[in-house]
Amino acid sequence: MNGLLEPEEFEKVYNKIVDAVLIDLRTPAEYESGHIENAINLDYRSDNFEDTVMQLDKGKTYFVYCRSGRRSSSAAKLMETAGIKNIYDLKGGINAWKKHGKLKVVSE
Repeated sequence: MNGLLEPEEFEKVYNKIVDAVLIDLRTPAEYESGHIENAINLDYRSDNFEDTVMQLDKGKTYFVYCRSGRRSSSAAKLMETAGIKNIYDLKGGINAWKKHGKLKVVSE
């Protein structure tokens, strides 16, 4: 794993990597209530989460977050075990993102 990043650093590094994949690990209901722009929803609590992780492109760089950082920490470890080398985790999750004034949260 490449690291646990504070919101400012997370955003800065994410914006520098052209093919980066931003993953919201919360439930679909949490995701729909507001997520970081361009994030895809991959529910950490879904029955097939592990299978989905195994199918991810191991050459890409992933940025993961959840509500507070617990699910994303576990997911990052699982992704690393699956052979993914470039993973960044948002410290404090979307709660920290909002607290730091990062307003690029969209709902559908």
